[in-house]
Amino acid sequence: MWGAMEIYGKGGTLYGHLEHAAGGGAVLKCDGNVVMTLEAAQDDLQMTASSPSGALLATAGKNVQFASKQMESHDTWKLQVKPGVDALLVASTMLSLMLFTQ
Repeated sequence: MWGAMEIYGKGGTLYGHLEHAAGGGAVLKCDGNVVMTLEAAQDDLQMTASSPSGALLATAGKNVQFASKQMESHDTWKLQVKPGVDALLVASTMLSLMLFTQ
């Protein structure tokens, strides 16, 4: 089990903390408030990122739906982020979760 990880933004300012959540996921907190939840499955590096209200922000894995076609791969991890969502923040928190839960 890992502790909270500090997340820094532009100019080296502290953005928030990535904290382990029950069930193998994580929550990203900014000023003590949850701004994103991450859930991870054991299969194919499947992950989802959601807003505090439960709206889907991003999906990732080796088998991800892009637009109207299914993209499958045995050796490539893909990430699809909804418009208007910070893709770099989602990608870095997902990759951190992968690294620290292995």
